[in-house]
Amino acid sequence: MPTKPRRKFQFTALLVLSGALGIHYVGRGCQADFSSAVTASSEWKTPVNVGPPINTSAWEDSPCISPDGTLLFFSRGRHDAGQQDRNVDVYYSRKVGGRWTEPAYCEFNMKSFPTSAVKAQDNQTVYFASVRPGGYGQGDIYSATRQPGGGWSTGRNIGPPINTEYNESEPYVSPDGTKLYFTSDRPGGVGGMDNWVSTNVGGQWTNPVNLGQPANSTYDDLQPFVTQDGSSLYFVRANFANVGKLVEGYHAAIRRCDLVNGKWGNPQVVVSDFVGEPSMTADGRFLYFAHVVFSGGRPIDSDIMMVEKK
Repeated sequence: MPTKPRRKFQFTALLVLSGALGIHYVGRGCQADFSSAVTASSEWKTPVNVGPPINTSAWEDSPCISPDGTLLFFSRGRHDAGQQDRNVDVYYSRKVGGRWTEPAYCEFNMKSFPTSAVKAQDNQTVYFASVRPGGYGQGDIYSATRQPGGGWSTGRNIGPPINTEYNESEPYVSPDGTKLYFTSDRPGGVGGMDNWVSTNVGGQWTNPVNLGQPANSTYDDLQPFVTQDGSSLYFVRANFANVGKLVEGYHAAIRRCDLVNGKWGNPQVVVSDFVGEPSMTADGRFLYFAHVVFSGGRPIDSDIMMVEKK
């Protein structure tokens, strides 16, 4: 596998959590949502903003839609004075009668330590990324379980070999719980941030394997999501070293690789531009994602959006 020397990143607490571009500028005086064109490939309809009560004047990011489309986890950056770079928490909302309920706060959040990129399959166990005391590196992956009373456990660091001294984030667990896909800048990758996978054998995660090219590149490849049947990989390709520079004609775009004869095929652009965090319903009909809006060359807001297949 081609390798490239590891690039040194100056990750802040929020960079670890990635977001749609790997950047969270929470607050920044933003008091309203902004919109700009987001385009999708020909097999999809026009992307739409999911609106309130999910999106607010805060920074909404990292959507995770349940397989049946009735439960949505996402992260929200708060505007507490002096804490813009740390107050990122996970919320969830249920779809009742075709409308999203008022989002509820998840108990596995930790005050003043950012939590994001939550992924779940059965609403009983969730995986998420966080920066908190006792971690192994710049950012770690945790899990939490549903409690008998309906709340969540506080979160458990899943430890090595998944978590290292480097940055691990953006977890996605397969429907049967046997594979964990995630993003890391650990040595042995192709680019800056790469997509990796580990298999659960006898209750233990195996040493992660880099997905290799073309699912990874010399740029930054992250935020993996695999369809329920395991046939397609959705992810984001960007360039953290030169944010704003085009990568193969795009900024940060969601791409799809299809599995052909056991290998991932060439990525095709699905949604662009400055988008990320893909998450899809089990039937493949609805794709949720985050959209970052820029003004004056700086990210000022992020909203959760959705696109329906034609």
